Amino acid sequence: SGDLALREKGLIAAATAAQAQAELIQIVRRVGGVENPPVEIRSTEIGPVRPLGDAYGEALVSVQIECRIDQLVNMLAAIPAQPELVSTSDLRVISSSAKEKTVGVRLTLSGVVPRRLVPEKSKQGASL
Repeated sequence: SGDLALREKGLIAAATAAQAQAELIQIVRRVGGVENPPVEIRSTEIGPVRPLGDAYGEALVSVQIECRIDQLVNMLAAIPAQPELVSTSDLRVISSSAKEKTVGVRLTLSGVVPRRLVPEKSKQGASL
């Protein structure tokens, strides 16, 4: 149980799913903020909170950024090193500006949350 308590320290502590997703956005801001120049989020897309096994949930957030390729590599290396249980679940990279050597990136981050934040499935449409 001590091992479990140590691992669960990385759960994203939030009262609601929206707060957990906002925390994921803050993690991306924190990781991008240490780059020189800082990487800024251009847009965000809130994904679902879905079950992750029997005891946890997974919150998803996608962000769009524009940065140099070395900054992207640094961010991808820094994400799993965060104290929270987060990882990259999807990555799309397109050329943005050859002159400035930047790329457009759509990065989806997933974080482990308590199971109570996963919405219950509706049983209304099940009988169709």
